[in-house]
Amino acid sequence: MKFLICLPFLILSSRASASENQIGVIIGSITGLSAKHNLGNNRAIDGALSYSINSRYGFSVHADYLVTNARIFNLGQIGPMNLYYGIGFRVQNIRTGVDSGNSRVSVRAPIGVFHQISNPDLEFFGEIAPALDITPSTDVSFEVGLGVRYRF
Repeated sequence: MKFLICLPFLILSSRASASENQIGVIIGSITGLSAKHNLGNNRAIDGALSYSINSRYGFSVHADYLVTNARIFNLGQIGPMNLYYGIGFRVQNIRTGVDSGNSRVSVRAPIGVFHQISNPDLEFFGEIAPALDITPSTDVSFEVGLGVRYRF
């Protein structure tokens, strides 16, 4: 379990010498720290360590492989809004109910938009991520989040 919690940030830090890493916050059905690393060729990996505001679930970690700039919408003077999508996984601890003390493992498919500004180097994003829960039982759930990350 500890390995799964650290995995997104191990992946991100393993490529820290590349040109664009990001770290920030995400709020919504999950709230916590968010990180992203651009791999080039419109590909990225992101992850979050968060705490669910849902009373049944607590600590959560997810990591996704993303196709960025899938579609670019021009918003005039505001600038471009970029569509992204991807595939990843999520692990959450269950705090209440029959499965209390177990972990929920899910496959997730985020889709979202982001907008970057240059001064300061920030990325604003919003996403919805349908998830297929694999354990301890099969179910479908959704996560919604808004966030901001600092690019360095």
